[in-house]
Amino acid sequence: MRAKSLVLCTILVAAFAHPAAANPVVAPADEYFGRMKLSILGIGNIMHDTKLREAYDPAHAADNYTKLASAEDALEDWAAKYPQDTWLPGKAYYMSHEFWAMNTPDGDRAAERCRALLLSRYAESRYSLRARSEIASMFQPKATTTIASSTSSATGASAAGGTSASAVNSASVPPAGAVLPTPAAVTPHS
Repeated sequence: MRAKSLVLCTILVAAFAHPAAANPVVAPADEYFGRMKLSILGIGNIMHDTKLREAYDPAHAADNYTKLASAEDALEDWAAKYPQDTWLPGKAYYMSHEFWAMNTPDGDRAAERCRALLLSRYAESRYSLRARSEIASMFQPKATTTIASSTSSATGASAAGGTSASAVNSASVPPAGAVLPTPAAVTPHS
C-alpha cells in the first residue's frame, strides 16, 4: 500500500512540475534580451536612469533616446519570449512616459510602440486601463523659468526700508514659482 502511494505521488508531482518547467511565466534575471543583451534588471536600470536625467535636465532629455531605445528593443524581445511575464505591462507603460518626456518625434514614435505592446498584449492589465486615458502632452517637460535681472527694478529705493535694490543681488533670488533643478545627494567621505 505504501509503495502504491509513493508511486502515485511521484506521478502527480511529475505531471504538475513538467509543464511549469517547460513554459516559465516570469523571465529569469540572468537572461539577456535584444541587440544589447540587457537583462530585465538592466532594462529597469536604464529606465530609472533616464527618468532621473530627464527630471534633472528636461532641456536635454532627447540625449537619452539611444540608451532608452536599446532598452525598448530588449523589452520587445522579452515580451516575445515571455509573453505572460507580469512585469512587462508596467515596464512598457513607464517606458512610454520616458519616451514622451523627450518631446521629440523619435521619442513619440517609440512611446507609441510601447503603448501598442501594452494595449495589444496586455489589454486587461491595470497599466493598460490607465494608458487609455493618457496623452503625450501630459508627460512633456514643463517650461522652466529663466532668472533674469531687471534693470528697472534695480534703480529705485524700497518702499519698506529705503534700501536700494541694487544692494541686493536680484539675479541670485529666483522668482516665486520658479522651477529649479534638485541637486544630487551628497555623500560624506568616510
